Amino acid sequence: MRRNDFILSLHTKKIKKTKLNKKDIDAIIREFDFKKVHKVMVDLGWEWRGQIPSITVLKQTARECIKAVNDDEEVEYCMTGGIKAYKDRDENMYGIGLDFILETYTRWEEE
Repeated sequence: MRRNDFILSLHTKKIKKTKLNKKDIDAIIREFDFKKVHKVMVDLGWEWRGQIPSITVLKQTARECIKAVNDDEEVEYCMTGGIKAYKDRDENMYGIGLDFILETYTRWEEE
């Protein structure tokens, strides 16, 4: 398997519960560097629906993805327009990761 990617990433601290509360989600949105994401999108001319999204729209989209992953046990990740929110957990801890993915490549070899 080969993988190349440029990812701006922030992972929440894992916590001993099964879901994040509003305060935890607010912390992810506050700490993630949306200005950097916006700058990359401007530099690349990366548009959503014909225009480059504002930082406010990026934050709203990230929050919707985080909530989709957090609120539904069956949803492992939400990805749209380069933004990816996903569950990060093990048997004792639970967290949500938030990434902005610029480019990725994966090649799987059949056995």
